[in-house]
Amino acid sequence: KMSKHPPDTTIVLFFLLIISVSYLIKFFSSIHGVRRKTYGEILLPLGILIAYLIAGGATTTYLVAVLILAISDSFAGIAGDLKFFDRKGIAGSFIFFITAFAIIIFFFKDQQLPLIFTIALVITFVERVSNYGTDNVSIPFAASILLKILL
Repeated sequence: KMSKHPPDTTIVLFFLLIISVSYLIKFFSSIHGVRRKTYGEILLPLGILIAYLIAGGATTTYLVAVLILAISDSFAGIAGDLKFFDRKGIAGSFIFFITAFAIIIFFFKDQQLPLIFTIALVITFVERVSNYGTDNVSIPFAASILLKILL
């Protein structure tokens, strides 16, 4: 008997349920114990699911969207956590942009450089204006939409 949902969707939805319950009972303290107000840990599996659904089988689009979320956002967060940088500041955004640009150009090296630059810049702006962990949804959403439409 075939399932209505692809296996990847079921796994992401299961992960979302586990993280949500953990958030309510504070089970994973290393995940939920951050100092700032965030819903990022709950929104992360949703963002990954959104990228998967938007990519619609385009593996490279999905992979790049998730890599930007995982690598660029993490590097920007590390820069933001350093004492001499402010969170979501210029330095974090610059690091986010450079890593997103590098990821996109690595996978889409045959595309026009100004287009790749623009996509990385728009995704950086989306990350910059997303608060309380909503970037875990907005980054993969924006990245997968832009990559699918423009590249």
